[in-house]
Amino acid sequence: MTRLRWLALLVLLLASSPLLVRAAAQPFDDPNDTDGVLDVSQVRMSSSNSPVWRTISFSKFRAFDMWDAGFVMVHIDGFGDGRFDHYALLYSDGRGFHGDLYRDRKKKSDYRIASLKVWRKDRSSISVRIPLDKLHLGEDRIDYRWIVKTLFSSENCRRVCIDRIPDTGVVTQLRPDVTPTPTVTPTDPPSPEPSP
Repeated sequence: MTRLRWLALLVLLLASSPLLVRAAAQPFDDPNDTDGVLDVSQVRMSSSNSPVWRTISFSKFRAFDMWDAGFVMVHIDGFGDGRFDHYALLYSDGRGFHGDLYRDRKKKSDYRIASLKVWRKDRSSISVRIPLDKLHLGEDRIDYRWIVKTLFSSENCRRVCIDRIPDTGVVTQLRPDVTPTPTVTPTDPPSPEPSP
């Protein structure tokens, strides 16, 4: 690769990285499109080594109402293979909310990695912190992908009402602890030009 191409690649990477971080740190709005109290209006995600996902519903909900009926999940693809290999599960015991982080393996049962910190700012939202060092992220990965899902069952949601944010696609988030660095491929030195 010539120096000019390498420099252009470096400028492109440096110029685009902050834009990607800003875009992924913005709130993600979702329309009023799902029955049940876990119809999400917005997901806010902070970018850090221990990012926080705050899921905000159109309706207020209590821990008692969510007991064995409502769940919030954050699915994460850390390997970049298009498959979500981790998920956080937020649930109620009837008195309060709890969260667990799981590894979703292809050919074996899922296993619990850790419990997660869960809290509520108000009665229409729930937040969870997921430390990235608990995930099995590929060392060469500079980003990870995520979506949020809510599941709720009730008289109005007999088949389980599911809301997905974003509705289609995924959110790609740059890892804050990794800076993309271009690799230089050695080339043969240019042959000297004949003198006139």
